[in-house]
Amino acid sequence: SPARRPDGGIQITGSHNPPEYNGFKMCVGTGSLHGAEIQQLYQLIVAGQFPSGAGVVRPVDVVDRYVADMAQRVGP
Repeated sequence: SPARRPDGGIQITGSHNPPEYNGFKMCVGTGSLHGAEIQQLYQLIVAGQFPSGAGVVRPVDVVDRYVADMAQRVGP
């Protein structure tokens, strides 16, 4: 079956710079969320205008799969 395309994602970033420069990278689908789009998101949050919908929360342990994937890509 074809791979599912993501609805969105978030990455918590770290940096060699001071801690105040760490943050998040966000995407909608496979495109990054940046600039004015982040400001629009901020305004929705401040105004309390949250979309509603249906979904599920499903805990998934991804550490073992991630380590195996990295080992395959990098090698022993």
